[in-house]
Order: sequence, then C-alpha cells, then structure tokens
Amino acid sequence: MTGLDMARVAPYNTKVLFDTDIAKVFEVILPPNDSVPMHFGLKRVVYAFTALNVLVTTPEGKGAKVTSKKGGIGWHPAGLHSVQNKADGPEKQVVFGFKR
Repeated sequence: MTGLDMARVAPYNTKVLFDTDIAKVFEVILPPNDSVPMHFGLKRVVYAFTALNVLVTTPEGKGAKVTSKKGGIGWHPAGLHSVQNKADGPEKQVVFGFKR
C-alpha cells in the first residue's frame, strides 16, 4: 500500500465505518465541486447511494469521468487518485476496500 488513505486526507467528508486487517469500509459524502485529495484507494467496490458524476485524476494528471446511477455498484483497482464531485448536488457513496 502506498500513500495516505482517504479518511486521513479528507476527514471532513469521509468516515470510516469498518476497519479490519482484511477490509476497510468508508462512507463518502461530497457536496458539489468538493473533492477527496490525492490518496491511495485499495482494491474496492463502490456502492452509490446517489447518482455519481465524478472526475477521477491520477498523480500524472490524467482525468477520467466516472458516472453511476443511484444504487449502482462498481469495481475499481487499487491506486493513487483524487476524486471531485462534478454533479449539481451532493453525492453519497460507500467504499468497500480490500486490503488483501
């Protein structure tokens, strides 16, 4: 694992719900245009409590738009990135990170 986890870089919008040696679960609430700064994301499943429209940016500056409908679930590989809410309203997601 490399870099900071998102609860340490964004404690104002990220809450740890569960943490063991196998997995870590985060609740993330992002107001419009808010972001989670560069952090290391574990291999993870993301559940969208609201529709998502985010810009995910790598340390090299490459950005990718990621969208999901409310109730959507997506798999994401581990890696360093930042996330910014590009929607008009707040977004809420739960991130299930796998340490192994």
